[in-house]
Amino acid sequence: MMGTKNAVLLFFAVCMGGIMLLLACRYTYKMKLSELKAEAKEAFIMAMNQEVKSRTFEEPLFFNFNFKGMAAEIPDSVCLGDSSGLHWYHLEPEKHRRNITDNTNLRSLHSYTFREQAINSDSLNNIWRKYLLKSHISSESVLCISVTDEKGKVKSSNKPQYKWCTPSNLVFTVYIGYACEIEAKGYIRYSVWNMMIVEILFYSVLCILFVYGMYRIGVTVRKKITELQQRKIIELVKEIDGTPVRSYQLRENIIFYAERKMIVVDGEENKLSKQATQLLERFLVNKEKEYMVGDDEIMKALWPDGSGRLERLHKAVGRLRNLLYEIDNSIDIKRNIKTYQLLI
Repeated sequence: MMGTKNAVLLFFAVCMGGIMLLLACRYTYKMKLSELKAEAKEAFIMAMNQEVKSRTFEEPLFFNFNFKGMAAEIPDSVCLGDSSGLHWYHLEPEKHRRNITDNTNLRSLHSYTFREQAINSDSLNNIWRKYLLKSHISSESVLCISVTDEKGKVKSSNKPQYKWCTPSNLVFTVYIGYACEIEAKGYIRYSVWNMMIVEILFYSVLCILFVYGMYRIGVTVRKKITELQQRKIIELVKEIDGTPVRSYQLRENIIFYAERKMIVVDGEENKLSKQATQLLERFLVNKEKEYMVGDDEIMKALWPDGSGRLERLHKAVGRLRNLLYEIDNSIDIKRNIKTYQLLI
């Protein structure tokens, strides 16, 4: 039977194990998610390269840029020219930094290529999935492509038709073209469970082992402390009274105090009746006889006036047996031929 203090100790161990499990899962999830986003973006760039290579080019693209009002490394605006004329695009710094390439030639090539023939999001998504599978990412994926004009207004955009395409499943937002006029958002249907099922199971096993080990260590330490405290109390009583204390150690954490009529378990006191105290002490003083006591000896000890009968004896032993079982179910009293034996 678990005592209150042991229950508190177990609760504390479970809380500590739970916190460690959550921290380990949180750290692993962030690491896995970061890897997923990096691999998904890399797969998209390879898909874009394949898409660009599949296109044919008939006329060159003219481009120019203006550094007015901004830091030298980030132009203020970009001019794209083709058969339809010149188009000046305001260049936002954040879009500039999140372009899929730093190479200005490639950016201009992207602008010209997809100005002549717009990106087909479904076709590009199929190519992206092929590269995702090569990176061992088998989850469902969706691409959302948005194109803006030189005034910053959206010319065309496809919105994902799936309910799971939420900000939590957005793995990247990148920009394509020299003027960053094309925005691409990639969604992957992932979850904590399908990303790190093996890690969760592994951490759970470690958590259980940690809780069990911490609990056992705590119980052992507390027993040692309680035992030392009880020994100090016994020695102190001996010094004060000058007489030996009638105490018996049944287990490492169970001590029977005959003169106080109680059994102390892990510091918790369990009161005994006068009869149960006399009967238990009668067993314990016969340690050399393996705690075996005859019927006549028990009846003389409990009923010195001669009123003891076997029926009364059996009832008294039964009550003591039940009491000891509630304290520690491994302690028992065995019936032999005209004797009883305490098993501890």
